[in-house]
Amino acid sequence: MSYTKHIHDVITLSKTVTFTDSQGQSYSRDVTLSEPIDIYVEVDTAPFDDSVQTCNAHVQGLTASVALFQAGEIEAKQQSAQDICDATTKGFFGVINQNISIQNAEEEAQMNALAGELMQQSKELAHKQTVMSGDYNRIKERYTRLFDDLNGELRNRIHNLLAPCFDFVEKATAEQRRKVDSALLSTVVVDGDETAKARTAIAASHVKANAVNLINSAKDYVSAQAELAERIASVLCEDDTQATYKVPVMLVETDDDAGNGRTQVIMHDATRRLGVAEQAVRQSVMGSTADFGQEDKQKIDNYFFAALDAYNDGDSRKARIAEVARRLYSDAGTKTYA
Repeated sequence: MSYTKHIHDVITLSKTVTFTDSQGQSYSRDVTLSEPIDIYVEVDTAPFDDSVQTCNAHVQGLTASVALFQAGEIEAKQQSAQDICDATTKGFFGVINQNISIQNAEEEAQMNALAGELMQQSKELAHKQTVMSGDYNRIKERYTRLFDDLNGELRNRIHNLLAPCFDFVEKATAEQRRKVDSALLSTVVVDGDETAKARTAIAASHVKANAVNLINSAKDYVSAQAELAERIASVLCEDDTQATYKVPVMLVETDDDAGNGRTQVIMHDATRRLGVAEQAVRQSVMGSTADFGQEDKQKIDNYFFAALDAYNDGDSRKARIAEVARRLYSDAGTKTYA
């Protein structure tokens, strides 16, 4: 793009001037001379701009060519990679298919051979079964006839040996049939009917007695529940009141070798079910200790020393443990939480 540039400057010159007046005297003076200079430069950039545009067009063409070349190269590489993958996959599956076909042929040949052998063995087994069935039937018939003959012979011998018993059974059977077939059969039927009615009455009386006992038990249960409800009502307060109750808890303080103290709260399961929390107990009683009374301390000492004496059964190890516990108890002292 053409443009005009303006350059402005001032040229300054200092010079000594000598001159002579009309009387012939010479004088010298220092004078300063200045001359302003204005330069206007007009720059014509049209050829340069044309060359820049031409170069830019060439660069853009080169960039487009490089981009097209890269795209073509990438596409060619992708196509080559795809062709290689397809060829590799086709070859791999071809090899696998060929191996499977070979294995199938081998397995089929083995199966056909084994099937033929199994068919032959099946025919042999069927023939052996037929032969064995025939032998079994012949042996069974022979032994069946033998055992039938033995059973008949044994039946005849037993009947001959126990002839009096068989005669007695026949006479007793005839006597029983005579009673049943006689006119006394109606008497037996009436007697059975009366006996059944008596048994039914006895069973009904037992049921009534059990029902009476059940009613009495229910009455006792209802009476007990009513009495329990009255006792609970007598204990419970009729209105909402605030009160303070004391529950038994035990605090155990222990120190390890490093001097770190730990407090453990031990309470009964019923106290826990009331909603008493260990942290609340610990905050309530910590820091408010007091000495035991003389009488209470004496009771605790007697109980503790009696427990130590019961633990010490003569064994040397237990004796040392009891002595250390006794000494620690005496040195530490006993306090209670107020």
